[in-house]
Amino acid sequence: WRAAEDLTAWLAGRGRIDGLSLDIAVSGGRQNGVAITGGNVTFPDFAADPVGIVIDGGLDGPVRAVMQTLDDPGLGYPSQVGLSPAASSGRATGRLRLAFPLLRDLSFDQVELEAQAELTDFGLIDVAGTADLSAATGTLEVDRTRLRLEGRGRLAGAPARFTWREQNGKARS
Repeated sequence: WRAAEDLTAWLAGRGRIDGLSLDIAVSGGRQNGVAITGGNVTFPDFAADPVGIVIDGGLDGPVRAVMQTLDDPGLGYPSQVGLSPAASSGRATGRLRLAFPLLRDLSFDQVELEAQAELTDFGLIDVAGTADLSAATGTLEVDRTRLRLEGRGRLAGAPARFTWREQNGKARS
């Protein structure tokens, strides 16, 4: 996965290696226009085949950039639930945890994903037919099998409250 290959280019922190594992306490960084606001990157077992990685950290940045990172080959999460990063806007502040084996041909099924974020000035184009969601605030919770988005905003220009739930790629509300 491209983001894992670029770790050394976008993180700052201190590491500890004990012969079988590496733990990096991240003080900050940037990836794809998103600020990394601290966390940990761990390679829990270098003797494993394949070697795995766990990335757990805070993030703050444009929703579109966060979605583009999560839509990279091997993850493709927004695409899995029918969302296009290009159709999104606003700001996300939250936490993201990814765990996966370091494989060139990583599949989405091999990725553990958990994320929580507060969204501000959030928007999605054509979210309900041709109606756009705009000027929204809300909370987002995601893992590999479910998505929950709740908040308030404007749908086709009218004030609206919304809840969007997906379970295994199937809309629930």
